[in-house]
Amino acid sequence: MGIVVYSMLVALGEVSTLLAVPGGFTHHATRFLDPSLGFALGWTYWYSYGITIPTEISASAILIQYWDTEKSINPAVWISILVVLVIGVNALGVKYYGETEFWFCLIKVVAIIVLIITSLIIDLGGGPRGDRIGFRYWKDPGPMAQLFWSPDPVTGKPTGGISGSLGRFLAFSNIFVQSAFSFAGTEIIGVAVGEAENPRKNVPKAIKRVFWRILLFYVLGIFMVGLVVPYNDPRLLNGSSDASASPFVLAVSNADIRVLPHLVNSVLLITTWSAANSDLYASSRTIYALALEHKAPAFLRKCTKNGLPLWSLFVTSFFAPLAYMSCGTGGAAQAFEYLYAVSAISIIIAWIIILSTHARFYQGL
Repeated sequence: MGIVVYSMLVALGEVSTLLAVPGGFTHHATRFLDPSLGFALGWTYWYSYGITIPTEISASAILIQYWDTEKSINPAVWISILVVLVIGVNALGVKYYGETEFWFCLIKVVAIIVLIITSLIIDLGGGPRGDRIGFRYWKDPGPMAQLFWSPDPVTGKPTGGISGSLGRFLAFSNIFVQSAFSFAGTEIIGVAVGEAENPRKNVPKAIKRVFWRILLFYVLGIFMVGLVVPYNDPRLLNGSSDASASPFVLAVSNADIRVLPHLVNSVLLITTWSAANSDLYASSRTIYALALEHKAPAFLRKCTKNGLPLWSLFVTSFFAPLAYMSCGTGGAAQAFEYLYAVSAISIIIAWIIILSTHARFYQGL
């Protein structure tokens, strides 16, 4: 997926460098493909970010369940608190939102670097247990799961489902689509290009920086998690237990590193809250831009004296209550799976249109 995303970014960067106009890739789709497709892309992009808001809130509910293993508190309580916080931060205006996100981003960058280093130490046997893992989990249970597997009640090994090479290929294809959710937001460079200073110089520079972020924070992070946590761990979302936890939390917990699992879970909770803040900000500004281009109702253009698109924020906030799906019989984990699957499909559609725009742009050179 990292290769796909970087290819999309290079295509987006080439078009945006030459045509740095307000509206970004939605304008490019209108110009090079069809006005109706540019219209559809704008609304799809708004929807993809809007539906991600309850997805991140549901993820927060999953993380909180790490401390509430007895489920003594209804998830609706935490969801309500998070919904109020997310909307409140955005309603305060871009100044407070920017300040909040600055500190959140600093915490996230430091945390992922520390987690990658910690995972490497654990894998090499530097944890309290002194257990050198190496590539053990790539042999048992293996590097790739099969589709629709379930853990054996005695041994915990994967059984059932579609086995063999076909099962692994189908599982890879399934995760390939879902992983798009984690890469959402990388294309936001194409949204901000109209306000960028000297885009012919700064846009290529930004694309190169994203390449290193994908390689270090995404690819290397996932690689290290795959070394220290087996995919059949019962506490993962696909396991047999309802007590879901982050793979990084499981890694430090399995290594008997006390206190650190709680700190890691706290950082991840901040991360999901921050992501929900960013999603609401991006989606509300997207529909506001659509209104300015007469592609959305006119009342969405209204702003406060501080420039806050209040009605756009209000309308987009209606996505947030979808997080209460976590209170259903399936729980937060099932709600998260439904929501991020829908979000991932919307994001992939946007990427396909961006790549199609580049193909038409290239034909016109």
